[in-house]
Amino acid sequence: MRALFYVRPWTAEYFAQLGRRAFAQASYASDFPGVGDVDLSRPFYRALAVTDGIDLPPEQVDDIIGRCRVLRNVPTERARGLVAAMANAIEQALDRSGPDVVLSITVDSYVVDLLRVLAERRGIPFFGMSSFLVRGYFLVTARGERNEMREPDPAECEQVLDTLSTEGYLPSYVRSDSSSPSRVVKRWLKEVVKYAYFPAIGVLRNDPWNYHYRASHIVARTRGRPDVLLAGRYEERRWQDALRDSGRPVVYVPLQYHPECNTDYWSAADFSDYEADVPVVLREVARNALVLAKEHPLMFGARPLAFYRELARIPNVVLAPRTVNSRHLIERSDVVLAWSGSVGIEAAAAGRPVVTMGRPYYARGPLFSSIVTRAELAMIPELVRAAAARGRASREVRLEFVRDLLAACLPGFIWSDAWSPAHRTNEELDLTARSLTRYLPAWIEWRRKTSSIVR
Repeated sequence: MRALFYVRPWTAEYFAQLGRRAFAQASYASDFPGVGDVDLSRPFYRALAVTDGIDLPPEQVDDIIGRCRVLRNVPTERARGLVAAMANAIEQALDRSGPDVVLSITVDSYVVDLLRVLAERRGIPFFGMSSFLVRGYFLVTARGERNEMREPDPAECEQVLDTLSTEGYLPSYVRSDSSSPSRVVKRWLKEVVKYAYFPAIGVLRNDPWNYHYRASHIVARTRGRPDVLLAGRYEERRWQDALRDSGRPVVYVPLQYHPECNTDYWSAADFSDYEADVPVVLREVARNALVLAKEHPLMFGARPLAFYRELARIPNVVLAPRTVNSRHLIERSDVVLAWSGSVGIEAAAAGRPVVTMGRPYYARGPLFSSIVTRAELAMIPELVRAAAARGRASREVRLEFVRDLLAACLPGFIWSDAWSPAHRTNEELDLTARSLTRYLPAWIEWRRKTSSIVR
């Protein structure tokens, strides 16, 4: 089987090791010059100078632009030109490499999104991989869709449920001190540096439209502002008094990391403008419930202060201190409302009803209700009322949820940071390779039978 991996400088070595272990032939495409053996950068810039048309449906192009944090921040005609040029470069890469399958991190940019679209148009399955909140697994998804990968062992399900139920549990990618003052200031200082660094490096390397450079600059434009460090003034220290005195159902809303794939690509299209949509949704929820919100550990000191000011203006919305463990807030709530993040999984594992904004891969079964379009927003108060009336689910229901969850995951590890034998083990790499060898062929056949991909 011939595989084509999409790689970046910090993932190139890991995927090279994985490709050698799991495939007879593997190539590595990158939009970073000098990374991998299939160059997207030079063909992209050549096409950018001459390409003016896109051989894709207009609505698909609009979705690619609207979901991407870079393209939605540039003029529309420029965004369409970038899409057309990168599509040209990717078509050339697919011609040269001739893969049977394309593997990548989950879609997080227009580059990866186009690779998915153009590969699947040729009948080549796109295998998206993401880190998972339980260590020792990775999730198989391109844009938040569900993929049936395997039948997990009952003992495995029991173990994962117990892990998720452990007091003080944190997802594998969150540090316990993520929102400490020193780390908040350190992250802010990095953003200040990034704001100047990435435009400069784009010029110096003659790579001004590199997605990573542009995205990092756009994010730093907000996160590097000094007023973001004042977010703590909107936290309610007496939040427990508000819960006790409200007499309403309590809906916990964990604020998600943004921008990232969860909010950009895994949520419903009507709710993908996360920081604009959160206040709209919370106003509906707060009509008949007390909303208990809490900031993501890695987002404190990173959002515009205006976001918190708007939440503070909504009656019956309380922002809990960032230091409160999310598990404690799940226990104190009647319902959890999430876009697509991992707290929705933690809440379901704890037996709490969950309302999702869209249908992420895990939102299946009796624990979940979903809102997909803005027209359905008026249904939220009734969904919350009905969910709160159901109460906590039994262990049997929770185990079935975990079984369904693990069926979409594989044993192994996918990282978004750099890999080297010095800090990641070969055993972890071998486990991932064995999962691909065992499960990927059957997934490819399943994918071709259950989608429009025909080859």
